[in-house]
Amino acid sequence: MRGNLNKNREFLGGTVQNLPQPAATGGRSYPEAGSANRRVLFALPARPLSGSIVAYGPDTRTVLAGTVLNVRLDRALDTARNHVGDGFYGVLETPVVVAGRVAIPKGAGFRGRIATVRPGGFLKGKASLAVILDSFELRNKTYAVATSPHAVAGAKGWRPVHLPGGYILRFSLSDSVRL
Repeated sequence: MRGNLNKNREFLGGTVQNLPQPAATGGRSYPEAGSANRRVLFALPARPLSGSIVAYGPDTRTVLAGTVLNVRLDRALDTARNHVGDGFYGVLETPVVVAGRVAIPKGAGFRGRIATVRPGGFLKGKASLAVILDSFELRNKTYAVATSPHAVAGAKGWRPVHLPGGYILRFSLSDSVRL
């Protein structure tokens, strides 16, 4: 065998250590370069090329699609008084956290609209109401959002659907939002 088996060598600021050879090698010696009998104990990362961009973690400025938003209504909505296209305002009930940092804080203002209204009746069936979010305000900027609708169906045929002020609506983002 060539050299000392316990010999350490410098490698990118760390060390490479040779592992002991098996006892029955048949008198053969293994080449040192590219040998499977070596392991890296510690190595520093190679420096990036000049002009390249290195990403060290997830993007903390993008809220991904599928993120759940809990929004508290500021006023009551119901199928007897509201129509398709009527707007509403609400505030975020729980903060949105991305990569351990708060991306959208609790209390951020959201604007939405009524997507569908179906008044109930004995022959028409149950009443239903669906609302969606359109935008939110953060640090004096308005961001457009696309969300899944929050739909509510009534219990009996002729009774309207009523969402009181302070009711918490649950939405899911359809598209990612870059802050």
